[in-house]
Amino acid sequence: MDQQELQDLEAQLQDEIDREKRTAEDEQTLQAERALDSANLVSSLSKAELDKMAFDLLEDIDIDDNSRSEWKEKNQEYLKLAVQVKEKKSFPWPDASNVKFPLLTTASMQFQSRAYKTLISGSRIVKTRVIGDDKLGLKRERADRISEHMSYQLLEQIPSWEEGMDTLCLVVPICGNAFKKSYYDGNEIRSELVLPQDLVVNFYASSLESAWRKTHIQYPSWNDIVTNTRTGYYSGLDLEKLKDPDAEKFEDEDAFQDGQGLRPPADDDDAPYTFYECHTWWDLDGDDYYEPYIITICKQTKQVVRITPRFGPKDVITNAAGRVVKINPIELFTNYRFIPDPRSGVYGLGFGHILGPINEATNAIINQMIDASTASIVPSGWLSRGARMQTGTIVFKPGEWKVHNSMGDDLRKSIFPNPKIDPSPVMFQLLGLFVEAG
Repeated sequence: MDQQELQDLEAQLQDEIDREKRTAEDEQTLQAERALDSANLVSSLSKAELDKMAFDLLEDIDIDDNSRSEWKEKNQEYLKLAVQVKEKKSFPWPDASNVKFPLLTTASMQFQSRAYKTLISGSRIVKTRVIGDDKLGLKRERADRISEHMSYQLLEQIPSWEEGMDTLCLVVPICGNAFKKSYYDGNEIRSELVLPQDLVVNFYASSLESAWRKTHIQYPSWNDIVTNTRTGYYSGLDLEKLKDPDAEKFEDEDAFQDGQGLRPPADDDDAPYTFYECHTWWDLDGDDYYEPYIITICKQTKQVVRITPRFGPKDVITNAAGRVVKINPIELFTNYRFIPDPRSGVYGLGFGHILGPINEATNAIINQMIDASTASIVPSGWLSRGARMQTGTIVFKPGEWKVHNSMGDDLRKSIFPNPKIDPSPVMFQLLGLFVEAG
């Protein structure tokens, strides 16, 4: 081994020692951040301050939600198309045909099957890349250890991570995007799938990271609320007021049912409540700099029940005078977008936006052709007042003859059937065009 190689080895060993030292320091910082995260600052504020905070935030959340109202309306339509929601029609007659052609469903399932196999193939999910010289392979060995350990965490230590990714791969092509929320719950790592309708962000924000507010709509059960209250995770929550049977429990019952695929149980006491977990900025210490906090509000009681910082000691940057000049927030949400929407930096475009209109046109043509065939098979028409026979719907079984009180010639004169219109071959050709284009 020549002198240069010896120097390179010493440099790499020293670099390895420095990294291990930084890892130990990072672990200490992580413990401090977890201590900050476990703190609930509600008790440090007066009732008047908490009431003002809840009032202001609820107004701001409404503004953010209204900014995405058009997106929400379209999203509900695409979800109904994708999950083949059965609906009754009253035109052109009650209970008319309402067949759903699975164009959007098939496209989304095909994307899910390909994406899932690509992202989760084998036991080595996390991929690493070595940057810089690595003559002795020390960096490569370290990268392999990190890859193996993080892959083990995702597959074995994080509950429902794989199941959440499977669902995410189906939601993203339908709605255009979905979110993952990753955080520490004590010493355990959590990774939750957040559906796009359940994360309220201003539609016109330039990105998820730069948005001033990100509000996670949560629907905890009564037992979850009691547990969080008794453990101190929630503070100051009026359980008696919350349990009032007249209290509204759903932010939007129709949206909740359609979006979550759930229907409130018969017993209202078991129905979920609505909490807003708002990741925002607030100046609690009065230094004219807004710090990043997570503020949780109960929608029914309009109470702030939890305030916790989303930054650690290393995230605070100060100047020579010791004043805060910047705080880098801890981001819990990851945005998975299908196709970027030029109007929004947060919400994306999915197959629903691309195939939705074609799918709806296909459904309309199929149902019109079925209705036309039904009208052709089951004719209708007019009866004169002189026809001595019953009116309304008359059903004939094959080979059945019914008795009437009119003469044959009088019967022919008294009945005028509506013109028979068969399904149009042009409509059939148009249907093939739409299906092929889709």
